[in-house]
Amino acid sequence: MEIGLLLVLGAFAFTVLAGSIELWLAWRTRRSLVRKPSPPLHPLTRRVEVPRLRSANPRRWLRYVGFFVGFLIASYVGLTLVKALYRVIEPWL
Repeated sequence: MEIGLLLVLGAFAFTVLAGSIELWLAWRTRRSLVRKPSPPLHPLTRRVEVPRLRSANPRRWLRYVGFFVGFLIASYVGLTLVKALYRVIEPWL
């Protein structure tokens, strides 16, 4: 039970970290785009458009759920391999 709780907390932390990195990169990209003046395509066009941040959509949510589940699966497989390796090496210790 304790290992399962630790795995879930680790997966949640990994998902939050991946989301915060993506938000930081989007924020940095947006700031660099705002700083650059875009050349007008036509002399009468003087409208300045600020690029919008991407809205939260289900596809991005599914990606984060995939990160969460993938971390859980990779951790479980890793723990299973470590336990099997320990059982093989234990007689020699």
